[in-house]
Amino acid sequence: MNIDEQTHFNSLFQCHINELTLQGKSPKTIEMYSYYLRQVGGFFDCCPDQLSSEQLKTYFLYLVNNRSS
Repeated sequence: MNIDEQTHFNSLFQCHINELTLQGKSPKTIEMYSYYLRQVGGFFDCCPDQLSSEQLKTYFLYLVNNRSS
């Protein structure tokens, strides 16, 4: 990601954390959700809000085929 994309991601990431906190999620749940959000962003090297349904399906298929449980 370039600097503008990273800034956008950081802003959305903080909104994500705030929303989960307001929903009363536990710190461990927030940590795990955040980890996986960063993983999908890293897989495509872009902000996850720019991904299509097909791209997400590709990512999930990758996980099923290359990761255990």
